[in-house]
Amino acid sequence: MDLLLAGGTVVSEYGESICSVGIEGERIAYVGSASLAPPAAKVVDCTGRYVLPGLIDPHWHIGQQPGPPPPTERWLADVGPETGAAARGGVTTVFSMYARQAPYVPIVRQLIEWGNEGSFVDFNFHPILQSAEHIAEIDELYAMGVTSYKFFFDAYKGWEGDQIALHPVDAGLLHRGLVATAKHGDAVALIHAENQDLIYELQEIARKSGRNDLAVWADSRPGIVELTKAYEAIQIAKFAGAALYIVHIGAAEVADLVEQERRAGHRIFGETCPHYLTHHQDMEDTIGAWGKVNNAIKRPEDAERLWRAIQTGGITNSGTDHVCWSRADKEQGGGKFQNIWRSMPGIVGGTEHWLPAMWTDGVLRGRITPSDLVRVTSTANAKCFGLYPRKGVIAVGSDADIVVFDPTRKVKVDPSTFYASEAASTWSIYEDWEFQGMPVRTYVRGKLVAEDGKLSGRPSGKYIPRPVGAGQPEGSAPEKVAAHGGKTANGRRESRSHRPG
Repeated sequence: MDLLLAGGTVVSEYGESICSVGIEGERIAYVGSASLAPPAAKVVDCTGRYVLPGLIDPHWHIGQQPGPPPPTERWLADVGPETGAAARGGVTTVFSMYARQAPYVPIVRQLIEWGNEGSFVDFNFHPILQSAEHIAEIDELYAMGVTSYKFFFDAYKGWEGDQIALHPVDAGLLHRGLVATAKHGDAVALIHAENQDLIYELQEIARKSGRNDLAVWADSRPGIVELTKAYEAIQIAKFAGAALYIVHIGAAEVADLVEQERRAGHRIFGETCPHYLTHHQDMEDTIGAWGKVNNAIKRPEDAERLWRAIQTGGITNSGTDHVCWSRADKEQGGGKFQNIWRSMPGIVGGTEHWLPAMWTDGVLRGRITPSDLVRVTSTANAKCFGLYPRKGVIAVGSDADIVVFDPTRKVKVDPSTFYASEAASTWSIYEDWEFQGMPVRTYVRGKLVAEDGKLSGRPSGKYIPRPVGAGQPEGSAPEKVAAHGGKTANGRRESRSHRPG
């Protein structure tokens, strides 16, 4: 073999096991005892460290800017720095959400070419469909291996859409899009669900209060704003026979709804992001307008419910919703504090901080296990979007997308630890946090792309077309894990100590 990662604690969605992982070329060739491993050209001692499948970020935005749509070349400028940040953070595959009014097929072909030249990690796309013309492209996009499509369901209607050059679909267009998606059984429709009419009414009330803080943004976008449109989208999806993936859930009510629908046997997936788990609306004094995002960060009790929903089934997947606004883009001349109405929505640095934030605030606080983390950040994403078992698992024959993770390493978040592009490295909602647990080696298809916070070598990521006609998208539900008995592949009970060994 080319490489043996020896003696680490390998984590799957089912548990943990101390074993060694052998890599030959781009694939995993061996998983088992170190004493029985075939000889390898290089051996890396992973004792005391976790060995995780590479994270898969299904919610990633680059190539954007405030105001009118930027030229397509903005994506080219962003792809190298931002995928480099992803690799340093333990992310080995990203799905780029891309928005344009022009036809997508020629644009996606151009982005694939650029990504194959400049990306450090593997990639695919979720085109944001905004018109009947876009929906008519689904068959051709599907044939290219782009099998998921995003819709803004009433969200960003009016001035908020003009601010970031996005246009929503109404119920009629959504139905048309879901019928077109359902024709391909393994395709998935992604929904940003917000009731924009209700938002504008609540914003008018909020503005009259004179407040300009983070909490008033949440007051203008409470849980019912998400719930009403999520419920409507689910009913349309069931009517159309389509699989539906609800992005960036911030409200406890929506997690409850997803859990209910999944237990009834419907193909509904629920995603949350780290900022909804680690932050809440009463943090004006620390993050201010930096925490402005849609859906809004809400109450502490919403965050706690979302953590629980990872285990109960209301949250099936996780992504970051990473954007690469500069601080000037974000603040729009109004500063960090008391600037909620003027600032741009979006969170930067999500991809690079995802794994250590989930470990520090989730695993170390007993809210989730390492297996839960692997499930919602990697395995479930691979299953939902047609990449499993090629990705999302450490198993013989799978791509050698692997993260060696040191659970003892501590890092304080400041500008010197930001890895993203220069524009996106000057602010973070995690500033001054101390993370415990950091990726120390990231492999993409067997190649070491990042080590100890530094990139290794040239970009080698590539476009990974998803197989078509593979059957319905599959979840990775907690109840399936429970049915497995909480045991690892070798029958050992899953460790609850959260320490290797």
